[in-house]
Amino acid sequence: AERSNLMGQLLLASCKQRLGKKVEALAAYEAGLLLDKHNIAALVNGGIVLKDLGRREEAVAKLNAAIRVKPDVPEAHYNLADVLYSMGDVAGARKAVKEARRSGKLLTQAYTLEILMLEEQGNNEEALRVCREAVKRTGDRFSFLYQQGRVLRTLGRFLEAEESFRKCVEEEETRKNVAAHRVAYAHNEYGHLLSQLGRKEEALKQWERSVEVDPSFAQGWVNMVSGDLSKTNMQETISMYKKALELKPDLVEAWINLGQTYYNNFRSDPRFMPQALASYRRALEVAPDSSSALYSYVRTCVDLCRWEDWDENFDKVAQRMKRDMREGTLLSSSISLVYLLVYPIPDHVLCSAYAARAAQVQL
Repeated sequence: AERSNLMGQLLLASCKQRLGKKVEALAAYEAGLLLDKHNIAALVNGGIVLKDLGRREEAVAKLNAAIRVKPDVPEAHYNLADVLYSMGDVAGARKAVKEARRSGKLLTQAYTLEILMLEEQGNNEEALRVCREAVKRTGDRFSFLYQQGRVLRTLGRFLEAEESFRKCVEEEETRKNVAAHRVAYAHNEYGHLLSQLGRKEEALKQWERSVEVDPSFAQGWVNMVSGDLSKTNMQETISMYKKALELKPDLVEAWINLGQTYYNNFRSDPRFMPQALASYRRALEVAPDSSSALYSYVRTCVDLCRWEDWDENFDKVAQRMKRDMREGTLLSSSISLVYLLVYPIPDHVLCSAYAARAAQVQL
């Protein structure tokens, strides 16, 4: 009866976990551990739920308990590595991820996590070595040729990176077994590399391919129109950015580019300038730390003589410029705002200087 009760608790916990009811799942796993404190399924899954709930120290304790009971469970080591890494214990995480790989299971997940850790540490040469090992050991050529391409690009080895991306997207297994959104993302990254190499036409083909593979891939629609504006008229450009935003409403690049399209074409339709302002405002809501969105929004406020918005954002623009200059990331779009920050131009002069332009927009 006790055994039956234990299995019932574990089944209940598993169902709750799959339904996303994490607190209830944890309670059921804990109830199972009261019946058998060494039950490996309850310990490992309880640790995973604690990790998902953000209770990281408890998750570490639970997963370590599982490892003490049964040292060769790769799920315990992998999830321990994941939570230790999130806590900043890189050495502990790397040790755990290597233990996860030892069993030969969860190889793709374990290798992926290790590559991520190495990249974030700036140890890209070691990340490349792990990528190549993973290509050989896992059989998941798509995932690790893709990872290898990214690392090679970071290292500045562009021709080798191109070869990795090309093999990745041309793999027969890729076309058969890999989810469409992952293949689309690989075409996207391949396109960015080709664009970086100045091969715009080839890059555009990769971005077109990304939306052929997965029409719901929002970034692909943005890249297609941004990659060659000469091939689309204004309405097509606006339509494609809007399509991307329907698919992914928080895609800040699409909001900024849509705003820029309105801004660049306001002379053909004065209503475009307020629409540009609305697009930039939405970009700021999505990504408050985006310098491009902030500078574009404030510039448009000035063009529309919305001085209350300028006053509200004055200090923010000044501080952002200082930060961007310090970090070497100052955008050219900020330069048009510098004179407003530096020179003590009286408000009435500014108003008269921009009145004509504002009148054009508001006709």
